[in-house]
Amino acid sequence: MIKGLRLLWKVFSRSERRKFVVLCFLLLGLALLEVAGIGSIAPFLAVATQPELVETNRYLNRAYTTLGFDSHRTFFVALGFAVAGFIVLRNMFNALTDYAKARFAHGRGHTMARQLLARYLARPYVFFLNQNSADLSKNVLSEVQTLMKGFLIPFLDGLANLVVAALIIGFLIAVNPAVSGVVATVIVVMYGGTFALIRMRLYKLGKQRIRANRERFKATSEALGGIKDVKMLGKEKVFVDRFSVPSRRMATLQARKKILGAVPKYFLQSFMFGGIILAVTLVIATRDDFASLIPLIGVYAYAANRLQPAFKHMFRDLAQLRAHQPVVELVTRHLDMDYLQRLPRFKLREVPPLPFERRILLQDIRFRYPNTDEDVIREQSLEIEKNSIVGLAGPTGCGKTTLVDVMLGLLPPTSGRIVIDDTPLTQQNLRNWQVNLGYVPQHIYLSDDSITRNIAFGIPDADIDTDAVRRAARIANLADFIEDELPKGYDTVVGERGVRLSGGQRQRLGIARAVYTDPKVLILDEATSALDGLTEDAIMDAIHSLTRRKTIIIIAHRLTTLVECDTIFMLDKGRITASGSYGELLERNPRFQRMAKVSG
Repeated sequence: MIKGLRLLWKVFSRSERRKFVVLCFLLLGLALLEVAGIGSIAPFLAVATQPELVETNRYLNRAYTTLGFDSHRTFFVALGFAVAGFIVLRNMFNALTDYAKARFAHGRGHTMARQLLARYLARPYVFFLNQNSADLSKNVLSEVQTLMKGFLIPFLDGLANLVVAALIIGFLIAVNPAVSGVVATVIVVMYGGTFALIRMRLYKLGKQRIRANRERFKATSEALGGIKDVKMLGKEKVFVDRFSVPSRRMATLQARKKILGAVPKYFLQSFMFGGIILAVTLVIATRDDFASLIPLIGVYAYAANRLQPAFKHMFRDLAQLRAHQPVVELVTRHLDMDYLQRLPRFKLREVPPLPFERRILLQDIRFRYPNTDEDVIREQSLEIEKNSIVGLAGPTGCGKTTLVDVMLGLLPPTSGRIVIDDTPLTQQNLRNWQVNLGYVPQHIYLSDDSITRNIAFGIPDADIDTDAVRRAARIANLADFIEDELPKGYDTVVGERGVRLSGGQRQRLGIARAVYTDPKVLILDEATSALDGLTEDAIMDAIHSLTRRKTIIIIAHRLTTLVECDTIFMLDKGRITASGSYGELLERNPRFQRMAKVSG
C-alpha cells in the first residue's frame, strides 16, 4: 500500500500535490468536527439529567449568565438547538469534503488517462510493433478508472476514516485513559491482525484480475475487429466462448476480492461493540453515582456509533488498496517520466519543412527489428533525385515496406544515415522532414467520421481547407463518386474503418488524404492493390500528372504500375540486387522478367 502511494505521488504534478495537501487539511477539519460533535453530547446529557450543573459547573454557568438566560429549561432548549445545529454543520462540512474527495479523485483519473494516452502516442513507432492495441486501450480506458475507483478513492476515504477514528479514540482516552486505552489497543490489534492475514492474497487477486481483464479486451477487440470474417465463417460462438473464459474468471476474482474485504467485518464488529460495552461496563463498575455516568455513557454510545462505520469502511478501504496495488504499479510504470517525450503543441502547417531541393540519400542503411537476430535491411545505399519517380520491387518479405518506413522516419536505422540534400536526418529535424511527406499504406485506416474529416485526418474543423479536400478528392479520382452518388457529399460518414465503402473507395480515400497537404514527396505502398484496372489506370494517370513536380516512390507487386518510373530498385532479402528503368530491367534481369510475365 505504501509503495502504491509513493508511485502515485511520483506521477502527481506539483499542482495535484498541492490539492492533495489541501484535501488532507479538509479531512483533518472534518475529524475535529466529529470529535467536537461527540464532545457536545456530554454537556447536553449532563444538563438533561442534572439541571443543577448549570449553577455548579463554571463553564456551563458562564455560558448561562453571559447569554442572559433566566431559566434552566430555556438554557437546555437552547443547548439542544446548538448541539443539533452543530451536527447539521458537521454534516454539511462532511458533504463538502466528500465532494472535494470525489472531484480530486475523478480529476486525477482524467489527467492520468490523458497522460497515459499522451505517453503512448509519444513513443516511437517501433514501440507499437510489439504491443497489442487492445491492451493499450484497456490501460487508458479501464485500468485508470480501476485505479481511481479501487485505489485513489478508497485511499481518500480510508484516510478520512483513519483521522476520524484516531481523534475519537484520542478523545475517549483523554476522558478515561485506562479503560479506553486498553479497549482501543485490542480493537486496533484485531483489525490489523486480520488485515495482515489476507493482504498477500488480495495482492495476488489483483494481479490475476489484470491478466483476466487484458484477455477480455483482447478477445472483444479481435471479435469486433474481424467481424466480417467472424460472420462469414460462422465463428460467433467461438469468440463468445473465448471471451467467456477470462470474463468468468474475472467475475470470480472480483467476488473473492469483495468477500475477503467484507467477511471479516462481521467478526470484527463483535469486538468493536463488545469493546465499547466492556468499556462502559468497567466505568460503571468503578463508579457509584449512576446519574453522573449518563453523559459519559452517551459519549461512548455516540462514539461507538461513529467508530463502528469508520473501522468497517477503513478495513474495506485497506482491502481495496491492497487488491488494486498491481493496477497502480501497471499504470505508473507506463506513466514513468523516463519515457516521456513532449507531444507537439504546434499545428502541422506551422512546422517549417526541412529544405529539400536535390536528393534523398540513404547511406549504408541497416535495420533490425527489436528482439530479433537478423537484419531486415542489410547495409544498403540508394539515391533518389528530387521530382523523380522511383519504384521498389521484389518478392514478399524482401524489405520494401521496411525500407520505406525508414525513409518516413518511423523506424530509426540500426546503423547508417539518411541525408536530405546535405542535411542528415536526426530526431530533432524528423518532424520537419515528415511535413514534406504524403504516405498511402496498403491498408488504409478510416475513422467513423465524415469523408472531409478522413481526408483532412487529425486536423481541427476550424483549420480544414475545403478547397484542398476537393482538390485531393479529384486527384484520387474520388470526387465524382462523392459529389454525384453520396446524398451528403463530403459530409457522408464512412462508418468504422470505412465499412460503408468498397475496398477501392477506401484506397482512393487514403490517396486523397496523402495529397491533401500537397506534399513534396509522395510514397505509395501497394496503394492501388485493391483497385480494378480502370480505376488504377485513372489514379496512376493522376499521379503521373504530378511528374517533375513531386518526388514519387512506389512499392508495387504489379510491375505494370512501375512502367513510368525513372528508376526501379529490385530488392531481395534486404539487399538491392538490381536497379534501372523498366525497359532496362526487362531486358537484362531474369528475375524481373519472370515477375513482369506473372504480373501481365
